Amino acid sequence: MIMNRRDRQTLFFSGVAAAVLAAILGSASRANAAEALGLEGFLRQVEAGNDGLKGARASAEGGISRSEEGDLQFMPYLSLSAQYSGDSRETLSPSFLGTETVTKTYTLGISQLTPIGLSAKLGYTLSTTALDGVSPALVPQSSYSDARPTLELSFPIWRNLFGSENRANRDLVNAQAEAAGHGARFESVQILSQAETAYWRLAAARETVTTQSEALEASLRVRNWNSDRVKRQLADEAELLQAEAALAARRMELQSAKDEEHASARAFNSFRGQEGEFVPESLGLPDARGLDKLGPPPRVEARADVLAARAKEKIASASARVGAEKNKPVLEAYATLSRNGRDASSSEAVGESFGGSHPWTVVGVRFGMTFDVWGAGRARSGYHLDREGARLSYERKLQEQARDWDDFSRKFDDARRRATLAFALEEAQRRKLEHERDRLRRGRTTTFQVLIFEQDYANARLSRIRAQSEALTTLAQLKTFSEGGAL
Repeated sequence: MIMNRRDRQTLFFSGVAAAVLAAILGSASRANAAEALGLEGFLRQVEAGNDGLKGARASAEGGISRSEEGDLQFMPYLSLSAQYSGDSRETLSPSFLGTETVTKTYTLGISQLTPIGLSAKLGYTLSTTALDGVSPALVPQSSYSDARPTLELSFPIWRNLFGSENRANRDLVNAQAEAAGHGARFESVQILSQAETAYWRLAAARETVTTQSEALEASLRVRNWNSDRVKRQLADEAELLQAEAALAARRMELQSAKDEEHASARAFNSFRGQEGEFVPESLGLPDARGLDKLGPPPRVEARADVLAARAKEKIASASARVGAEKNKPVLEAYATLSRNGRDASSSEAVGESFGGSHPWTVVGVRFGMTFDVWGAGRARSGYHLDREGARLSYERKLQEQARDWDDFSRKFDDARRRATLAFALEEAQRRKLEHERDRLRRGRTTTFQVLIFEQDYANARLSRIRAQSEALTTLAQLKTFSEGGAL
């Protein structure tokens, strides 16, 4: 049958549109191939541009660095002081007390709190005093120096007996820093896992767009071919309507795929510290052979979030011990021992201070307690419950870690097997479609049969992409189990 002018124009413009679309896709493919970006390269970009990851890693390092901060309270502490005092207040007897008293005091001390509760301070004080305005007849020596080495001791007898509260405070401070460090470390691991998922999501979205674009192009050709046959009265109009419906469905599926590509591109750029949805690099999903080579990473004994839960248990336990001690009555023995020297010459006063001529000794006991004994008891019970709750939460976290590892490992193996089957199914559907198209060109089958086969092929490709994406995102989640430490 001879086609009229309008039919020839329709076929001509359809061919031009298909050629332009193919050229666009081909040029885009060549541009992306020149700027290929693999997963490792993308993760390096994330490490360089993601402020959240940088902050989490800095916090993790800071927490681990502070994990022994509580031990500092048991380290020796050096103190130095220098003081000047000028007192010109009016006195009742200026002849004896003078009109102004000037005092200069210098103190050097070393103190230490021990893990058994004993607190000790060893210090040395040197001071000079000058009385201005006194009568030389009544006060022949108007200036003098005092030197005094001093040892101060205190030991708890009830609260904080043998340093139990001190050690609990040490454990509390250390555990708080440890929990913060492990929590931030797990946050950084999650960011990298989510970034890897974003990479596979965009790669899958792009391949889905390509699949839907090719399916749309095929549907457009079939629609144009059927339109020509209907115009020639070689086919029923129902076949054209069927082709039109298939074309509309392909357009809608392509638009959905493009929307997903735009959303995944924005997430992709966000993880590497960029804005917008323009991603010039090309990404790629592994083929069947590459997917088979992938496997779960080695699992650590305890994931970072499990270590954080264990540190929180330590916090609750230390808090309970601190709470139990701080609500007890205070009973403390203390003593102050010193030697004293006084002379007009500072050197003489220092020499006398190391003798035993002028000792000073103070010994005593301190006691104190709250009147709300019942309230203190309830507080101790509350701390005990907090400790029990933290212990149960930690045990539950251990169980969840083992269960999640098994679930994700099984899910990854299942998805990888499905992807292998999907690759084989896709190849079979491709060969089947090509054979059926050849039969259609020779008039040995129907348009409906080709449309069904095209749908089967597109569905096979999409199923393969979904299986690949599921396997790869599950592998990204499994990698969170490779960052942690020993219990």
